[in-house]
Amino acid sequence: MVTLSRSEPGCLVYYVNRSQDDPRKFLLYEQYRSREDYEAHKATPYFQEKILNTVVPMLESRVPEFYDLIEPE
Repeated sequence: MVTLSRSEPGCLVYYVNRSQDDPRKFLLYEQYRSREDYEAHKATPYFQEKILNTVVPMLESRVPEFYDLIEPE
């Protein structure tokens, strides 16, 4: 999943992190060129199968958050 996601043309960053305090907690840090690229990522067959059909049903919670990059001047 990580390799496939990173190979998408719109994917700039894709990191999977595990909490040092609670190994059941994960943070996925993803950055895409645009919201459209993120939506294209979610439409891929591997996202649908691996994430929506396999991972999401096992989650206690899932909180997507979106941020705008602020470049230093």
